[in-house]
Amino acid sequence: MKLSFSTLGCPGWDLNKVLECAVKYGYDGVDLRGLSGVMRTEDIPELQPSAINSTREAFAKSGKTLTCIGTSCSFHDPAKYHGAIEEGKNALGICAKLGVPFIRVFGNNIKSEDGRAESDAVIAGIRELCAYADSLTEEYLMNADDAVKTEYNRIYVLLEVHGDFNTSRVLLPICRALEGECFGIIWDFAHSERAGEDYREFWRELKPYILHTHVKDHKREQNGGRKLCSVGDGDIPIIPTAELMLGDGYNGYFTLEHELAWHPELAPAEEELPRYTDYMKRIGK
Repeated sequence: MKLSFSTLGCPGWDLNKVLECAVKYGYDGVDLRGLSGVMRTEDIPELQPSAINSTREAFAKSGKTLTCIGTSCSFHDPAKYHGAIEEGKNALGICAKLGVPFIRVFGNNIKSEDGRAESDAVIAGIRELCAYADSLTEEYLMNADDAVKTEYNRIYVLLEVHGDFNTSRVLLPICRALEGECFGIIWDFAHSERAGEDYREFWRELKPYILHTHVKDHKREQNGGRKLCSVGDGDIPIIPTAELMLGDGYNGYFTLEHELAWHPELAPAEEELPRYTDYMKRIGK
């Protein structure tokens, strides 16, 4: 089992502290979603052209893998489509320079009655980013470490289970339309649970496409809402889901996405990061 964490849970940390804590708390990798208080990938100091080499060397020295670069790209709004493509291409360029196998993108909202227009836009946007990702394959393979490029011989564009794109009914037609592309799914357990999807059914339908995960926990409230909480204190069946996936051949990361950047009321990263690794050790026991 491989564990990583998203820097969304430690938004003010710089790269040195992120890697120091990844080592200290027993993580295998890091999802990059903001550093040093900066969220946009192309604005992060450690990802500027002059810093790329030192950033790659810092990960190599730490023995930790940079697993995914999280973007804000979403394709549901036609007015923002071209901006999303530009942001995605910028992130893919950084992936190629750092040897990172994944970027994360969103759907995100469905306003039409049948959702077809939004799904078609998502398919078109991801297909365009996949074509660009494939054009960067040679550079990516030159910079990826041996373990990463053995597992993933190209950069993948991953659609996160999020917003209205959170059920197998919505996601499966998109997955089928993108067969053969460098495409996959990030399964955010919380968002499929929020939609009422049984984790066993969701995995059965989408497992060929699920390459990465985001893990958080929430408590169901009487009004039908969900309140984020520390992993293990809520109602998401995290351990059974992970056991099912591992038993069925999943070899990707289980990535803690502690949303401290958006929810400052949550526990600090210094508490949540070691809690998560301890909690996930229960798997198989």
